[in-house]
Amino acid sequence: MEKCIPTYARFQWINHPLVRTVLAPFFPYAGTGRRGYDKVTLFLWLAYKQLHGCTYRDLESMSGIDQTTFVKFRGRLKQSRGFEHLFGCLTQRVLAHLPALNLILDSSFVKTYSGHDEEGSAYSGHKKANGYKTHEIIDRDTRLPVFQSVTPGAVADITEGRRLVSRAPPDLPVASFAADKGYDSESFVFDLARKWSIEPAIPLRRMKKDGNRTN
Repeated sequence: MEKCIPTYARFQWINHPLVRTVLAPFFPYAGTGRRGYDKVTLFLWLAYKQLHGCTYRDLESMSGIDQTTFVKFRGRLKQSRGFEHLFGCLTQRVLAHLPALNLILDSSFVKTYSGHDEEGSAYSGHKKANGYKTHEIIDRDTRLPVFQSVTPGAVADITEGRRLVSRAPPDLPVASFAADKGYDSESFVFDLARKWSIEPAIPLRRMKKDGNRTN
């Protein structure tokens, strides 16, 4: 039995059996030489690192796998663009096997390893740090990702939320859609309602007595 990776509830898709089933064919054992560490496990630990913003030393202490193994494996995946391809396959598999989708939209801020500006990062005034943001639309029941992206840390939640939703086809079997107040744009909520004929669970800001929205 594979070791469960400790993570927040919204990232529990990392431990879902379907994820291993989808990923396994992409990391076949060649049948020669030392077998080494399970590549699916390495991939999922790297996903954990990205989502939680921890270091390779953290991965080593938690997994028992030497940090240099993760560094070399990530280098091979980056060179072959393996991350994009594998997450695309996961998304397709989720959509094909779920009769109804109860979606949750959220984002997470990840600080840069150095604490300073790095390639692709940006300074977030709200977090008072340089970093990146991961944006995800996940299925509530399986915790599997349906759509996701990574942006500089200064990108507003609602801006990338609109872009993720625009990528989703209107014929998806969406039964519900939830998000926090970071996505409380009235036009965004109405667009969701029209696209999938649902009542989004997104708290809108209070209205003034004259009908105008508060700032």
